[in-house]
Amino acid sequence: MKYEVSQGRKPEDVGKLNLGYDVRSIDQVFKHRYIEVKGRKGADGQVFLTRNEYFKLRQLGRDAYLYVVINCETDHPELFIIHDPGKVLHPIEVPAGVRYKVTMQDWKRTAERIE
Repeated sequence: MKYEVSQGRKPEDVGKLNLGYDVRSIDQVFKHRYIEVKGRKGADGQVFLTRNEYFKLRQLGRDAYLYVVINCETDHPELFIIHDPGKVLHPIEVPAGVRYKVTMQDWKRTAERIE
């Protein structure tokens, strides 16, 4: 949320509404960003998307973003942003069929690191 505000956008936490993303953010010209946020305690690892999250990110296309925060329980969290994750990522369906695994190599390959 802090990052979105710092970029001049107005974020709204919609995670509890089960829309398939966590944050709806609007800029000054009313362009929307639909953001799914995944946090990792450490500096590495895969993230998991639910079926709803994955399909919604694909449906939203260029308006969708996946924000991966690593080291989120430290004083130095790092934010990585993946634009249009439904197009650029290649997640692996987990056998249970309810979540999709995105390997660290895949999300780091397409992410923009924010300093």
